[in-house]
Amino acid sequence: MTTSLTITELLGDGIGPELRACVHAVADRLPIDVHFDSIDLSLDNRRRSGPELYETAESALRVTRLGLKYPTVTETESPNAVLRRALDFAVIHRPVISIDGIRSNFSEDVFLHVVRVATGGTYEDPGRRVGRDAAVSLRIVERGPCREAARFAFELARSKQLTVTSSSKHTIQRVTDGFFEEVVRGVAAGYADVDHRVVLFDALLAKIILKPSDFGIVLCLNEYGDFLSDMACGLVG
Repeated sequence: MTTSLTITELLGDGIGPELRACVHAVADRLPIDVHFDSIDLSLDNRRRSGPELYETAESALRVTRLGLKYPTVTETESPNAVLRRALDFAVIHRPVISIDGIRSNFSEDVFLHVVRVATGGTYEDPGRRVGRDAAVSLRIVERGPCREAARFAFELARSKQLTVTSSSKHTIQRVTDGFFEEVVRGVAAGYADVDHRVVLFDALLAKIILKPSDFGIVLCLNEYGDFLSDMACGLVG
């Protein structure tokens, strides 16, 4: 049985100190010794330290293989995105589960898993102005991250006996979102025991609000997963 645990703790901004105090209070009451290897990723320290700070954080995470990151301010680049690229992360898993005692405006219990492709989309490109009256940005969808996220979703579904719903706007974004759904179908073919369906993203938002129990695991591209996980968290307070 594990008697001690070391966590790389990435300090941040805003409500980070308040969250950290709560985390440490819980850790102090656990039946194991929890040690925190703290690295300051606050905006002030990022300005002082430069790119070397990310290298320090990456090295620490590779050693502990367990990280806890608090909110950080994005000034020119997202610390989340920098570390995801450095560590080759492809998946963000957001369980959204009702907890007894937490008040919510939603009466039904929610038990939903959002699986989000961690990279790509328009988040990889800040965009650029075209003259005075227009702006453009590139949207990137890659096979590797989509495949890894899909595999994670189907393995999770198999272990929990849930269905997988992949969601995008493939009827409009035919090339990018269509490619995502193509990759997901390829992975789904290897999981005949797991039900898979496709729901357009705008319809999905309405359906989840009306009846979240119809969904077990929702698999999305980067931006869609970002929007969906925040909305779903609002259901559980």
